[in-house]
Amino acid sequence: MKLKSRLFFHARSIYHFSLIIALCLGFGYAQTVSSDVVTDSDMYLTMAGLLPLPANAVPLEPMFTIRSAHFQSRLRLAAGPDGALFAASFGNNTVAEFLITGEPGRVWDGGPSRSAWLWRPWNVAGSGDGVIVAEIDNRKARGARSFLHVFDVNGKTIRRREIPFVDDLAPGENGSVILAPRIQKPDDVLILIQAPDGSTRSFGEPLPFRHSLAALNARRLAVNAKGEVFVAFTYFPLVRKYSPDGELRGEYRIENPVFEAKEKINLKWIGRGIADADLQGGGYKEIITSIRCLGDRVFLLSCHPRLEIMELDESGGGLATYWMDSLEVYTAHDFIVAEVEGERRFYVSHFFAPRSEIDVFRISNQKPAEGLPGEIERWTAEITADPGSALAYHNRGVARYQSGDFPGAIEDLTKTIEMTPGSASAYYNRGLAEVKTGRYDEAVRDFSKAIEIQPGAAAFFNRGIARARLKDYGPAIADFEKAVEMDPAFLAKSRDQIDYCRKRIKKRGAEERAFPSFRRDAARRRPRLQGRSRG
Repeated sequence: MKLKSRLFFHARSIYHFSLIIALCLGFGYAQTVSSDVVTDSDMYLTMAGLLPLPANAVPLEPMFTIRSAHFQSRLRLAAGPDGALFAASFGNNTVAEFLITGEPGRVWDGGPSRSAWLWRPWNVAGSGDGVIVAEIDNRKARGARSFLHVFDVNGKTIRRREIPFVDDLAPGENGSVILAPRIQKPDDVLILIQAPDGSTRSFGEPLPFRHSLAALNARRLAVNAKGEVFVAFTYFPLVRKYSPDGELRGEYRIENPVFEAKEKINLKWIGRGIADADLQGGGYKEIITSIRCLGDRVFLLSCHPRLEIMELDESGGGLATYWMDSLEVYTAHDFIVAEVEGERRFYVSHFFAPRSEIDVFRISNQKPAEGLPGEIERWTAEITADPGSALAYHNRGVARYQSGDFPGAIEDLTKTIEMTPGSASAYYNRGLAEVKTGRYDEAVRDFSKAIEIQPGAAAFFNRGIARARLKDYGPAIADFEKAVEMDPAFLAKSRDQIDYCRKRIKKRGAEERAFPSFRRDAARRRPRLQGRSRG
């Protein structure tokens, strides 16, 4: 599916759009599951396998990983002057400097004194001549307070002022700092700019919702060389662009298969929160993790089920999607884009318990094998590296089915079911392979299990096929009719199958009337046939 971007609708229409979609989808999930793993896995699977990559996908390859004893919690990253990079670690009161080549530099931390100058760095941004940190000081009995701490490259404090709690910050013009304050009320501002003298100005309207204002307005900031401010909303595939003066210059909806899957979940939770106040603020899936600008390009970071970094032009048009599979649930928090020695590099902060790391990637020059052989080869390599990856077995099984290796597909999908017994897609695809190998009883059982977990028109239709092959025509007709009821797109091919089944029923009746012995034989066969159909 080609990544594309288009002008999105005005902010005040977003609420109405999300509400309508949430109501259409229903306040609850289509299925009830007992494990978040099952929910997350099924979210990214279609009946044809993992959600497809965009047509402009370009693979990444790892270069090296930056590790430090000071990285003990999730990291926010910033590019500083003279090629320096900074990582703020909230958990151990640290801002660590390192070189773009990965070598460690200086470390600034709170030190042993309770009056230390740095405490709980929550966000970090690099400016032309220093580093900006948003810190949270919760040492006083009156509660936590947030401060903006600006210091030069030598660690000398330039200024420190109290600010509202913010989701993100970015350097502005002439020493100003651009802040994304937490949204608490519908009339709160989206962007707050603080000048060096302490004066402020603001602009932008938040997304208006009846509930979960702070969560649903979570956002990240980036500023390009023209001083334009880009705002990426965490739980929606939405990016806004503002002029340095606060004029709204564009709203872009970013289309991507994984983004769409997560947005559906978020819209359902919005609907559930409207119906039940106890469900407000929970269950949302992060869509855009962070945003960066480099030259005239904009980059978006997302993770799970695979790392994806999308490159956009200044008008939101999709240029490329850089991606890489991960062998575990890859929880990224931030990233930096840099040009190093003529090549583009991506520095991604990655939580790997009990500490964080910074993985460095570059664009791969290796052309992957194409088509189904390439898919099978890629998933086989992942299984070799991580034999516990149910997703890899599932997708290799789908690729084997599509290539005609039906026994191999059954083997892989059986392994998937052993590891994730709640995967409707695995049962469905194994049922398809069983039909191809003439194992119709097993196919009926698998399609029935898929329907039990997640009812779908395709599963009903293909169970009808398997039942028809077993000459269990009555239940087969019921399945074909149910498929049409759920999805009218199945009308034409279901009609043909229903006509075939009805003709066979009519012919069987004529044969039984003409040949009594055939009727007695049929009576003896029927319990066995019906027993098969119950699968």
